[in-house]
Amino acid sequence: MRYDDTIRFLFGLESFGIKLGLDNIHRFVDRLGHPERAFASIHVAGTNGKGTVCSTIAAVLTTAGYKTGLFTSPHLVDFRERIRVDGAQVPRREVARFVAAQREFIRANKITFFEATTAMAFDWFTRFGCDVAVVEVGMGGRLDATNVVTPVLSVITSIDLDHTGVLGNTRSKVAREKAGIIKAGIPVVSAPMAPAARKTIARIAARHSAPLVDAERLVSLHPIGDSAYEVKTGGKFPRCVRWAYRGGVYEKNLQTVIGALIQLRRSGFRLTDRDIRHGLAAARWPGRFQVQPGRPPVVYDVAHNAAAARWLAEMMRDFAGGRQVTAVCAVAEDKDWRKMIRSLAPHVGHWCFSKLPHARSWRLSEVAGFAHEQALSFSANRSPARAFSQAKAATPRDGLILVFGSHFLVGALIPRALIDPAPLAGSS
Repeated sequence: MRYDDTIRFLFGLESFGIKLGLDNIHRFVDRLGHPERAFASIHVAGTNGKGTVCSTIAAVLTTAGYKTGLFTSPHLVDFRERIRVDGAQVPRREVARFVAAQREFIRANKITFFEATTAMAFDWFTRFGCDVAVVEVGMGGRLDATNVVTPVLSVITSIDLDHTGVLGNTRSKVAREKAGIIKAGIPVVSAPMAPAARKTIARIAARHSAPLVDAERLVSLHPIGDSAYEVKTGGKFPRCVRWAYRGGVYEKNLQTVIGALIQLRRSGFRLTDRDIRHGLAAARWPGRFQVQPGRPPVVYDVAHNAAAARWLAEMMRDFAGGRQVTAVCAVAEDKDWRKMIRSLAPHVGHWCFSKLPHARSWRLSEVAGFAHEQALSFSANRSPARAFSQAKAATPRDGLILVFGSHFLVGALIPRALIDPAPLAGSS
């Protein structure tokens, strides 16, 4: 199969929808000879911060000399961003090879896009000879296709309300779904989070006799300069580290990463202080408060739910520094986009609303009506590119443009030169 035909086939699987459940993936990995058992895995669930946490842990492991797989979703521009080894994207020929070999099975069993992609990732990690893979949950945890792995470490990042129709409408219910990745006797690291969610995770960890590491209690951070932190853990760990991300929410993610690294050391992974310092400094993940210099500069952020928008608002308050901000925004209709706009409204002078290139996009007529109610200055254009052009025309050179609301929007507008987050390896 040609690569372009392969990608069309894969995205055509979205017609099968999202199926939470493990029957399909169990059949698939059994057919493949259980590639998920060929490497150690670190399994990461949570509402926000998963991509940043996964990519940073992977960067440290690669720096330490481990051949490291990384499975994340969604991608921004190129499907192959989802599957990496030591930073390098899975080659096109391997994507095509896998789909050509499995196409009839996928069709006959109505395998979904995410199930097929998960199986492909595990197959590639095994073929490449990975020592370890960092695996990000797609949705929830308990019934997510990635939950076929038995990891050496489970990690649960921040918990908040998202996908409430599937995962539940309280933080405790959402936490219960995320904690479905916890396995008997396997250590689990939990991020700083609301008490109700923390209690739920602690209860489920105790039920499975899984040692629980509370990153908020174990790790304290003190910013000491641009991208530099003093670290206190009560044990052996570098006292000063550098990390590219800024803002309070990213400090919570860093606490989670450090908690995971400490536990991996306890489990026998050879991670020197030098490995940790260099890996943290090298870690990059695009679209996370990523600033493109210019006049005006552009901030790209994939914040796509109410909790992420609140955190983004906190960072914009400090970063904008009184500059005029124009926001380019498009959100999926099942998100609480009204809360998202309200959170950012105090920091945005003008809005350029647009649509996402899929059926789940919000309706611009509803957005315009809400913007009128809120007395917002705004324009609307179905084309993200044209909305971005309107934003550039409306923003003074000493102002600032913010692009947020969805991975799809950021992927449509961010320059390709800013996409590849892999300083550790190239792509092929």
